Amino acid sequence: MYQRTALAAMTCVVAGCGNFIEPDDPEISVAISPREFTVATEQWELTSPSGTVFPELSCDASERQVCEAELGELCGSGNCESACVDNACELSIAVSLWRTVDLYEDNPRLRALGDAPLLEVDIGRVYFGVVENTLNFDMPPLTLSVAPADVMDAADLEAHAIATLPALSMPGPATEAALLLDEGQRAALAEQVRAYRTPFNLIVSTRVRLAANEPLPSGTLSAYIGVEATARQQ
Repeated sequence: MYQRTALAAMTCVVAGCGNFIEPDDPEISVAISPREFTVATEQWELTSPSGTVFPELSCDASERQVCEAELGELCGSGNCESACVDNACELSIAVSLWRTVDLYEDNPRLRALGDAPLLEVDIGRVYFGVVENTLNFDMPPLTLSVAPADVMDAADLEAHAIATLPALSMPGPATEAALLLDEGQRAALAEQVRAYRTPFNLIVSTRVRLAANEPLPSGTLSAYIGVEATARQQ
């Protein structure tokens, strides 16, 4: 048996087949290489009469149309909702960004398996990093979700929240930290890894709220998400 294994390995070295897997090593390292997400406030297309702060607009909680009528003038991106809070209009901007993950294409060890199933998946580390943060406001916590590749909205019933990125103070330095996942969240992510031939999406989402006399948001946040895991094929 040892001679056959050694011969197969030597054959691969000579022939250049880089995806050879040692039969006695069923554990496979699986990585989701860092996926970058960029929040660019200019894409929200926010305006105000002053050009610098959100206007003070009086309203009555029973008359939502007052704030809704102003919405088109204040937000040109279509990602905003308005509400009457304490007799003043507030704006809520939806942040929803997604990146597709194709484990089969990204991991040579998985490609070498063909259609062989993964029997066990252990999620090691889920981490996020900040590359640049020039925002002029504190970014609220972002929800990290997994979803099928054709789902880009975290509110979709097929999307599953797996972690929360902490709030980020303005402006902030480059940093990297691990995310905490509970047992159910780890199981949801492990299920995506187990189906390694099927691409899926990572989605980050939150809402940024803007009240009267607050500065209009500006700046950019560039961050990334990555995953380290191990799997066993037998």
